[in-house]
Amino acid sequence: MPRQLLIADATAEIGGIIVDKNHRGQGVGRLLMLKAEQWAQLKGYNRIIVRSNILRNEAHKFYPNIGYEMIKSQAVYKKIFNQ
Repeated sequence: MPRQLLIADATAEIGGIIVDKNHRGQGVGRLLMLKAEQWAQLKGYNRIIVRSNILRNEAHKFYPNIGYEMIKSQAVYKKIFNQ
């Protein structure tokens, strides 16, 4: 979903993609990312980011292989209240 922050240029953001394990290594992920990049460029965005869970080791190899660089690492915390 596109987002606009006060401190950054408008950015197209992918929350993550997952290709079925039976179809990995066949170019599906690369094609999905290419289509997302084309969409972002058509909409006038000059950058795109994708988020990937730290546990997805394959993804952390995939994204740099298609030209993405890691720009941030963070921990996310939650607290659940009794309902």
